[in-house]
Amino acid sequence: MMTTDYDIGYHILSEDAVEDRGRFNEQMSIVEFLRRIQQMEDLPYDVTVYGLDDYLISSENAQEACQYIHGLLRDRVNFLVASQNRLDFTSSGLN
Repeated sequence: MMTTDYDIGYHILSEDAVEDRGRFNEQMSIVEFLRRIQQMEDLPYDVTVYGLDDYLISSENAQEACQYIHGLLRDRVNFLVASQNRLDFTSSGLN
């Protein structure tokens, strides 16, 4: 459970920061998150999304993967804004 309040929107946090302040009760993988965005399915209000680092590292072309994610979020911006979610993305690469 979260120990502090965050504004609506996206938050990219290091694993250490997540451990310090806690995770949201709802969690999902980056693949599940992208699938739900693509299909405009409901997202939990508060959700921790994990696996973005692994998704990019394991892709054959990280630039192409980034462009895909950027395009998807751009195309679904109205859906995301209307959802008013608080999304934490965890990253092991931040120190």
